[in-house]
Amino acid sequence: MVSECRITRRASGKGALDPDTLEYATPAPVVVYEGRCKVQDTRPQINDAASGDRLFATALTELHLPVGAVGSAGVRRDDDVVITVNASDPGLVGARFVVRGPHRGTAKSARRLPVEEVVHAG
Repeated sequence: MVSECRITRRASGKGALDPDTLEYATPAPVVVYEGRCKVQDTRPQINDAASGDRLFATALTELHLPVGAVGSAGVRRDDDVVITVNASDPGLVGARFVVRGPHRGTAKSARRLPVEEVVHAG
């Protein structure tokens, strides 16, 4: 695995109170995992989905994480992923995904998590 990613989880509770607006800020997300990863397409087909007046393209993809890496076991559904390093294709840096399911398997060297990338198509 030569790419790197950061996986975060939305923090629960309230952030700091803004004294001017008297509204609570959204708390910063919690980093669950940061390190080596691999993005792998599992099916090359694209499914179009409409949301209001916007069209989105979604592809079925897996995120592979090292089983023994600190934090990789704690990744769960709805965690957010951003690719931070990808030397072989810099175009992947900044890509964002959402974890859609858990890893299951015996004697695996990688956690293969189904993820979804949502790309604005128009």
